This record gives sequence, C-alpha cells and structure tokens, in this order.
Amino acid sequence: MSETALYDPKTVAEMLDVPTSTLRRYAAEWPQYLSETARTTGQKRRYTHEDILILSRLKDLLRARKSDDEIKTALQLVIENPQESEQPKNALALVPQLSEEFDRIRALTADLDKKIDQLATTDNAVISAQLNQSIALQQLQDRIYQLEKQLAEQRTIKTPWWTFWKRSS
Repeated sequence: MSETALYDPKTVAEMLDVPTSTLRRYAAEWPQYLSETARTTGQKRRYTHEDILILSRLKDLLRARKSDDEIKTALQLVIENPQESEQPKNALALVPQLSEEFDRIRALTADLDKKIDQLATTDNAVISAQLNQSIALQQLQDRIYQLEKQLAEQRTIKTPWWTFWKRSS
C-alpha cells in the first residue's frame, strides 16, 4: 500500500496563491471533485496532489468566469485524466515557465534600475541647484551685513565742529 503525500491548507493556499478561506469555499461548493481528506471540517483538512490539480483548475475556471456546466465538465476531465492536466507533475516541466518569469523579473528589475538612476540624477541636480542657491543666499546675507556695518559706522562717526569751519573757508 503506497502512501499519498498530503498537504495542509496553508501550503496549498500558498501554492495556488489564494487564501485558505477560498480553499474552504471551493471544498464547500465543489465537494464531489475533492478527496475525502479535503472535505473534512476543522483542523484535519489535508489535500492530495490530485486535489491540488483540481483546485488549481477550478481557480482558473472561476477566474475565467466559466459557467457551472463548463466547470463540471473541465473538472471531470481532470479527475478522469490527471496525467493530461494542464498542471505539470514534476519540477522539470516548470523550467520553461520559470525561465519566462525570471526573464520578466529581470526586465522589470532593469527598468526599475533605470528609473532609480534617473531619480538619482534628478535628485543630484536639484540638490546642486539648492546648494548653489544656498551659497548665493549666504553671500547676499554677508554683503548685507557688511553694508549695515558700514552704515552704522558712518552714523556713529562724529565729525568735529572745526572740520566744518575749515570747509567753509
């Protein structure tokens, strides 16, 4: 007697990228297509590889907004011919799909890197402009201080009275 691998709901939910509540809903709405271990309530639910194939196909069909009759027909085909299911059974069958995903991720990463470089360049230009403005402002403030100081000195210089006499003669 061979043992079948059983998966807990959390693992299956991660595999299918759905919440565990969705798995419970699928089991409640389509129980006739799942194994007995997948239909139990409480903490004892476990899914077989065939259950995962069926749930994956069910998810795809529901997202494609297929009718109940179309879903029943498609799920029946998965049950009758699990080896012909759209889902690959081994990791080697996933290599082309993973390669495409990695290429897509690399392209997105390159695009993000370009955008980051553009932002860094823009940020550097803005920072440089702000620094130049800050330097110019400091120079203006220094010049104003010097002029105010000169003005104050001129106001405090008292010209002796006899200098006026000398000027007039």
